[in-house]
Amino acid sequence: LAFCRCRSLAKIDIPKSVSVINRMAFGSCESLENITLPDGVTVLSTDVFSNCVSLKELILPESIETIESSAIWGCDNIKSISVPAKTTFIDENAFINKCLESVIVDEENKYYKSVDGVLFNKEMTKLITYPVSKKAEEYTVPDSVKTICNLENKYMKTLVLPEGVEVIGYGALDSSPNLRELNIPASVIDIGNVCGNYFEKI
Repeated sequence: LAFCRCRSLAKIDIPKSVSVINRMAFGSCESLENITLPDGVTVLSTDVFSNCVSLKELILPESIETIESSAIWGCDNIKSISVPAKTTFIDENAFINKCLESVIVDEENKYYKSVDGVLFNKEMTKLITYPVSKKAEEYTVPDSVKTICNLENKYMKTLVLPEGVEVIGYGALDSSPNLRELNIPASVIDIGNVCGNYFEKI
Protein backbone atom coordinates (compact mmCIF):
# COMPACT_ATOMS: atom_id res chain seq x y z
CA LEU A 1 0.00 0.00 0.00
CA ALA A 2 3.04 2.23 -0.47
CA PHE A 3 1.32 5.03 -2.42
CA CYS A 4 -2.29 3.93 -2.07
CA ARG A 5 -4.72 6.88 -2.06
CA CYS A 6 -1.99 9.45 -2.75
CA ARG A 7 -4.59 11.44 -4.64
CA SER A 8 -2.24 14.28 -5.69
CA LEU A 9 0.47 11.99 -7.12
CA ALA A 10 0.64 12.73 -10.87
CA LYS A 11 3.86 11.04 -12.04
CA ILE A 12 6.30 8.45 -10.80
CA ASP A 13 9.38 6.71 -12.15
CA ILE A 14 10.01 3.31 -10.62
CA PRO A 15 13.70 2.38 -10.22
CA LYS A 16 15.20 -0.56 -12.11
CA SER A 17 15.84 -2.39 -8.85
CA VAL A 18 12.09 -3.10 -8.41
CA SER A 19 10.87 -6.51 -9.60
CA VAL A 20 7.49 -6.81 -7.90
CA ILE A 21 4.86 -4.10 -7.44
CA ASN A 22 2.72 -5.21 -4.52
CA ARG A 23 -1.02 -5.21 -4.03
CA MET A 24 -2.70 -1.79 -4.29
CA ALA A 25 0.67 -0.04 -4.40
CA PHE A 26 -0.86 2.75 -6.50
CA GLY A 27 -4.53 2.07 -5.82
CA SER A 28 -6.79 5.15 -5.98
CA CYS A 29 -3.99 7.49 -7.04
CA GLU A 30 -6.63 9.54 -8.81
CA SER A 31 -4.27 12.14 -10.30
CA LEU A 32 -1.69 9.68 -11.61
CA GLU A 33 -1.28 10.32 -15.34
CA ASN A 34 2.15 8.92 -16.08
CA ILE A 35 4.03 5.95 -14.72
CA THR A 36 7.18 4.35 -16.08
CA LEU A 37 7.63 0.65 -15.39
CA PRO A 38 11.27 -0.37 -15.89
CA ASP A 39 12.37 -3.57 -17.55
CA GLY A 40 12.92 -5.87 -14.60
CA VAL A 41 9.42 -5.65 -13.10
CA THR A 42 8.04 -9.20 -13.28
CA VAL A 43 4.80 -9.02 -11.26
CA LEU A 44 1.82 -6.67 -11.25
CA SER A 45 -0.06 -7.60 -8.10
CA THR A 46 -3.79 -7.49 -7.37
CA ASP A 47 -5.38 -4.02 -7.67
CA VAL A 48 -1.96 -2.49 -8.29
CA PHE A 49 -3.40 0.38 -10.38
CA SER A 50 -7.05 0.08 -9.39
CA ASN A 51 -9.02 3.33 -9.62
CA CYS A 52 -6.18 5.30 -11.21
CA VAL A 53 -8.83 7.19 -13.15
CA SER A 54 -6.43 9.66 -14.79
CA LEU A 55 -4.03 7.03 -16.15
CA LYS A 56 -4.44 6.93 -19.94
CA GLU A 57 -1.70 4.51 -20.89
CA LEU A 58 0.12 1.67 -19.22
CA ILE A 59 3.11 0.27 -21.10
CA LEU A 60 4.13 -3.10 -19.74
CA PRO A 61 7.87 -3.87 -19.95
CA GLU A 62 9.07 -7.04 -21.65
CA SER A 63 9.99 -8.50 -18.25
CA ILE A 64 6.37 -8.81 -17.01
CA GLU A 65 5.59 -12.46 -16.22
CA THR A 66 2.53 -12.26 -13.95
CA ILE A 67 -0.54 -9.99 -14.03
CA GLU A 68 -2.86 -10.55 -11.10
CA SER A 69 -6.56 -9.83 -10.57
CA SER A 70 -7.99 -6.33 -11.15
CA ALA A 71 -4.61 -4.89 -12.13
CA ILE A 72 -6.25 -2.01 -14.05
CA TRP A 73 -9.74 -2.11 -12.54
CA GLY A 74 -11.30 1.35 -12.57
CA CYS A 75 -8.61 2.82 -14.86
CA ASP A 76 -11.35 4.26 -17.02
CA ASN A 77 -9.09 6.06 -19.49
CA ILE A 78 -7.04 3.03 -20.52
CA LYS A 79 -8.45 1.80 -23.83
CA SER A 80 -5.83 -0.75 -24.82
CA ILE A 81 -3.30 -2.98 -23.10
CA SER A 82 -0.40 -4.88 -24.66
CA VAL A 83 0.83 -8.15 -23.20
CA PRO A 84 4.57 -8.88 -23.62
CA ALA A 85 6.08 -12.11 -24.93
CA LYS A 86 7.37 -13.24 -21.53
CA THR A 87 4.04 -13.10 -19.71
CA THR A 88 3.13 -16.58 -18.41
CA PHE A 89 0.12 -15.83 -16.17
CA ILE A 90 -2.81 -13.45 -16.52
CA ASP A 91 -5.59 -13.67 -13.97
CA GLU A 92 -9.03 -14.09 -15.52
CA ASN A 93 -10.07 -10.75 -13.99
CA ALA A 94 -6.85 -8.84 -14.62
CA PHE A 95 -8.29 -6.59 -17.33
CA ILE A 96 -11.76 -5.78 -16.02
CA ASN A 97 -12.09 -2.19 -17.15
CA LYS A 98 -15.24 -0.52 -18.47
CA CYS A 99 -13.41 1.52 -21.15
CA LEU A 100 -11.06 -1.18 -22.47
CA GLU A 101 -11.41 -1.68 -26.23
CA SER A 102 -8.63 -4.16 -26.99
CA VAL A 103 -6.03 -6.51 -25.55
CA ILE A 104 -3.01 -7.09 -27.77
CA VAL A 105 -0.62 -9.99 -27.18
CA ASP A 106 2.90 -10.24 -28.56
CA GLU A 107 2.90 -12.93 -31.25
CA GLU A 108 5.87 -14.65 -29.60
CA ASN A 109 4.01 -15.21 -26.34
CA LYS A 110 3.77 -18.98 -25.71
CA TYR A 111 0.81 -18.85 -23.33
CA TYR A 112 -1.65 -16.27 -24.67
CA LYS A 113 -2.90 -14.82 -27.92
CA SER A 114 -5.34 -12.14 -29.04
CA VAL A 115 -7.70 -12.17 -31.99
CA ASP A 116 -9.34 -8.87 -32.94
CA GLY A 117 -8.53 -7.48 -29.51
CA VAL A 118 -10.00 -10.46 -27.59
CA LEU A 119 -7.74 -12.32 -25.13
CA PHE A 120 -7.47 -16.13 -25.27
CA ASN A 121 -5.08 -18.76 -23.99
CA LYS A 122 -2.64 -19.90 -26.67
CA GLU A 123 -4.70 -22.95 -27.67
CA MET A 124 -7.84 -20.77 -27.86
CA THR A 125 -9.76 -23.18 -25.62
CA LYS A 126 -10.38 -20.41 -23.06
CA LEU A 127 -11.78 -16.97 -23.82
CA ILE A 128 -10.34 -14.87 -21.02
CA THR A 129 -11.32 -11.26 -21.78
CA TYR A 130 -13.66 -9.74 -24.31
CA PRO A 131 -13.11 -5.98 -23.77
CA VAL A 132 -16.11 -4.24 -22.23
CA SER A 133 -15.93 -1.32 -24.68
CA LYS A 134 -15.08 -3.22 -27.87
CA LYS A 135 -17.41 -1.65 -30.44
CA ALA A 136 -19.20 -4.57 -32.08
CA GLU A 137 -22.89 -5.48 -31.93
CA GLU A 138 -22.39 -9.17 -32.75
CA TYR A 139 -19.78 -11.70 -31.75
CA THR A 140 -19.32 -15.37 -32.58
CA VAL A 141 -17.16 -17.29 -30.12
CA PRO A 142 -14.56 -19.45 -31.94
CA ASP A 143 -15.37 -23.15 -32.23
CA SER A 144 -12.25 -24.13 -30.26
CA VAL A 145 -13.41 -22.40 -27.05
CA LYS A 146 -14.42 -24.66 -24.14
CA THR A 147 -14.39 -22.10 -21.31
CA ILE A 148 -15.63 -18.51 -21.23
CA CYS A 149 -14.43 -16.24 -18.44
CA ASN A 150 -15.38 -12.64 -19.27
CA LEU A 151 -17.55 -11.73 -22.24
CA GLU A 152 -19.39 -8.69 -20.89
CA ASN A 153 -19.69 -5.78 -23.29
CA LYS A 154 -21.56 -2.47 -23.56
CA TYR A 155 -22.42 -2.72 -27.24
CA MET A 156 -23.04 -6.39 -27.97
CA LYS A 157 -26.57 -7.28 -29.03
CA THR A 158 -26.10 -10.80 -30.38
CA LEU A 159 -23.76 -13.46 -29.04
CA VAL A 160 -23.27 -16.82 -30.76
CA LEU A 161 -21.88 -19.64 -28.62
CA PRO A 162 -20.66 -22.72 -30.51
CA GLU A 163 -21.59 -26.28 -29.64
CA GLY A 164 -18.61 -27.45 -27.61
CA VAL A 165 -18.53 -24.70 -24.98
CA GLU A 166 -18.58 -26.44 -21.59
CA VAL A 167 -18.03 -23.75 -18.93
CA ILE A 168 -19.43 -20.23 -18.69
CA GLY A 169 -17.99 -18.37 -15.73
CA TYR A 170 -19.89 -16.56 -13.00
CA GLY A 171 -20.97 -13.11 -14.23
CA ALA A 172 -19.44 -13.73 -17.65
CA LEU A 173 -21.97 -11.37 -19.27
CA ASP A 174 -22.87 -9.30 -16.23
CA SER A 175 -22.39 -5.82 -17.76
CA SER A 176 -24.01 -6.43 -21.12
CA PRO A 177 -27.09 -4.16 -21.05
CA ASN A 178 -27.75 -4.33 -24.81
CA LEU A 179 -27.55 -8.11 -25.18
CA ARG A 180 -30.82 -9.36 -26.70
CA GLU A 181 -30.01 -12.75 -28.19
CA LEU A 182 -28.20 -15.63 -26.50
CA ASN A 183 -28.54 -19.37 -26.99
CA ILE A 184 -26.87 -21.70 -24.49
CA PRO A 185 -25.60 -24.83 -26.32
CA ALA A 186 -26.36 -28.30 -24.97
CA SER A 187 -22.65 -28.91 -24.42
CA VAL A 188 -22.54 -26.51 -21.44
CA ILE A 189 -22.07 -28.44 -18.18
CA ASP A 190 -21.12 -25.62 -15.80
CA ILE A 191 -22.77 -22.22 -15.79
CA GLY A 192 -22.64 -19.41 -13.25
CA ASN A 193 -24.96 -16.46 -12.81
CA VAL A 194 -24.16 -15.60 -16.42
CA CYS A 195 -25.98 -12.32 -16.95
CA GLY A 196 -26.49 -11.07 -13.43
CA ASN A 197 -28.84 -8.11 -13.35
CA TYR A 198 -29.35 -8.12 -17.12
CA PHE A 199 -30.69 -11.66 -17.48
CA GLU A 200 -34.30 -10.50 -17.73
CA LYS A 201 -33.54 -8.52 -20.91
CA ILE A 202 -32.63 -11.59 -22.95
